Amino acid sequence: MKLNVYSAKFFDDFLMLQNNFQKQPRTLLYLGPGRVVQIGHHWHSRMHRHNAISLIFSKIPFSLRIENGDWHNSQATVINSNIMHEVRYPDEPLVSCKIVPLRKRCLQLQDFVLHGQASCELSYEKVAGFVEQVSGCDAQPSHNAKVFHACEQLFDTLTGLKNANNTLDRRIISVMNYIQKNLHQHISACELAEFIFLSEDRFLHLFKEQVGIPLRQYIIYQRTMYASNALMNGQPVCQAAQLAGFSDCAHFTRTFLEISGLKPSEILKYRDNIISFICTSTSCVHPAFTVSGEGHSCSDCRFFIS
Repeated sequence: MKLNVYSAKFFDDFLMLQNNFQKQPRTLLYLGPGRVVQIGHHWHSRMHRHNAISLIFSKIPFSLRIENGDWHNSQATVINSNIMHEVRYPDEPLVSCKIVPLRKRCLQLQDFVLHGQASCELSYEKVAGFVEQVSGCDAQPSHNAKVFHACEQLFDTLTGLKNANNTLDRRIISVMNYIQKNLHQHISACELAEFIFLSEDRFLHLFKEQVGIPLRQYIIYQRTMYASNALMNGQPVCQAAQLAGFSDCAHFTRTFLEISGLKPSEILKYRDNIISFICTSTSCVHPAFTVSGEGHSCSDCRFFIS
C-alpha cells in the first residue's frame, strides 16, 4: 500500500514538472523605428552593448552588472547607451524598453534622468503605473502606437518634460522611409545623399545631427529589428538575415549577439510563445496623443521620432 501511495505521488510530481516544462513563458515584442518594447519573459544576457538607452522594470528584482562592476539587484533601472552590461532576469513577466538616440527625447533621458551616469536606479513606485498599463497587453496584444504612446507618457513622468512637437527635417524622414523599404538590399550613403540632393558629407552630418546616431549604426539597428521579427514569425536564421539585408547569416548572428547578448538560436526554442509586432512607418512623426481603436492598421502607426 505504501508503494502505491509513493508511486501516485511520484506520478503527480512528474506530471507537474512536465506541464511546467511545456508551458513556455509568453513574450510580446513591439518593434518600430527607434523603439523596442518587450513585455513578458526575458532571457539572461551575456555582457553586451548597444546604442539604445534601456529601461528595465520588474516587480520581482532582477540582477544587473555594468562592466567592471559588481552584481546588484534592482526593480527599476535606466542604462545609458553604449554601456557594457549583462542582466539576469527572474522567471516572471517584466517590461523593458529600448530607445535609440533619436534626438530630443533621448537627450532628455540622459540629461534629466541619467545625469551623465552609466546607469540610474529608480523607485519602482514611480514606474508601477506604466508597468501595469503595458502589462495589460499580455491578455490581448495591442498595436504599436498604443504601447509607444504609453512609453511617451512614462518619459514625461521621468524627465518632468513634455515631448513638444519637434519634427525631423522632411529630407531625413524621406531617407528613413527609403531605408525601411529597402533594408533587403545594399544601401549606400552616396545614393541616399543623391536621393535628397545633398553632398554625401553634408547628408551624413545632417543625419547624425537629426537622428542622434551615425547612418551606418541606424541601418544596422533597423536590419536587426527586421530580421528579429522575421525570425520570430517562423523564418530560419539565415533566411531572416537575408530578408533584412545582412551580408550573411554569421553577420546577423554576430550583430544580434552584440546588441542583445544572445545568439538568435538561443531564443528559437521560445519562438512559439513569442508574438512580435513591427511597423516601419515613419510618415507621421508627431506623438499619437489620440490612439485609434479596433480598426487600427499597423501601416498607419504614429511613431515618436523626436
